[in-house]
Amino acid sequence: MKTDGKTQKKAWVLLAAAMAMAVAPAAQAQLGAFGAVNATSGYPATVTDSTGLVLDLPAPVLGDGLNPPTMIFDPPGVGALEQAIGFATEAFYAY
Repeated sequence: MKTDGKTQKKAWVLLAAAMAMAVAPAAQAQLGAFGAVNATSGYPATVTDSTGLVLDLPAPVLGDGLNPPTMIFDPPGVGALEQAIGFATEAFYAY
């Protein structure tokens, strides 16, 4: 099978990137502490990792989930709890 120069170059770049990712160290931060629990949602307002980084769970929900500034969340459904907390079964803490 014959390949052109561009295809070979792309293959080498892809191989080099894969090799670089294979030797990169993995992240090792672990959860260290939880902040006060939000009475409505039952989730902690903050989470702190072992490096001291504090992540917030914005409440009420910040943004629309797509355009910054925003938090990433599962849009609320029709349930009373989902409407009260502003998101459904999934939301992500943000820095």
